[in-house]
Amino acid sequence: MLIRFIKALLDKLGLLAVLRHTQLYRDLAFKTNSNLRTQILAEINFYSTFLKSDELCFDIGASLGGKTNIFYKIGGRVVAVEPDPEAFDILTKRFGKNNKVVLLNKGVGAVPGELLLNRSDNSTLSTFDQNDVEATLNDVRFSTTKFYDKKAVKIETLDNLILEFGQPDYCKIATVGYEIEVLKGLSKPLKTISITCNVPQHIEKTIECVNLIDKLGSYRYNYFLSTLLNDFAEPNWITGTEMKNRLVIMKNTPDHSRYIEVFAFQNHI
Repeated sequence: MLIRFIKALLDKLGLLAVLRHTQLYRDLAFKTNSNLRTQILAEINFYSTFLKSDELCFDIGASLGGKTNIFYKIGGRVVAVEPDPEAFDILTKRFGKNNKVVLLNKGVGAVPGELLLNRSDNSTLSTFDQNDVEATLNDVRFSTTKFYDKKAVKIETLDNLILEFGQPDYCKIATVGYEIEVLKGLSKPLKTISITCNVPQHIEKTIECVNLIDKLGSYRYNYFLSTLLNDFAEPNWITGTEMKNRLVIMKNTPDHSRYIEVFAFQNHI
């Protein structure tokens, strides 16, 4: 009751919108919202199985900082990269004073340079790929989504980020169908890589991502079907070939989950 009263008062004063995206607000929400707390703790437990305190994470396509928040709560050091200026503004409000989080307002691609970002009113759908704009607009899940302008964004490669910040123990790549271009800018194997995939439009790109990762080194794979489940779908590790076969099956299964995240773990030599 008290929490609702405080939120109503802040809203009346015009302060709720200002505070909503601060880390203080998120931490208070974590303490007072049991459903949110359960979800965040489930994510912390999942990522803690392969991410340890003080390890370095690259959050490529950090959006509003949901995963950055998880990584730093585990104790990780985070380089969060987000090209959308409005999303980056929220990241700055949340983590701008956090000495374990580096924020970069740029994109990541195959070569350094500059690209046009197709900006969406839902920043998680902003993309460098015009084909993905069309795919999103034709997806019933995003029937109310709008793309409202294009903005020139500086592009860096993973190799250059590694030169500047060090080799990450985990690299999360969520770039709305642009994951393959991000991986093209990486020339050395990383301990753990994950890539997001919307089904079915990104299946072929994700298969090519697996090919690129396998060219970097020896990897084993798993995946999950929902960010709400936070549990691997396969009981045992699978090979790159098996992972690609799973992706083909998903593409041809109409009632399959519309989202997956593929995890690649480097085999110990």
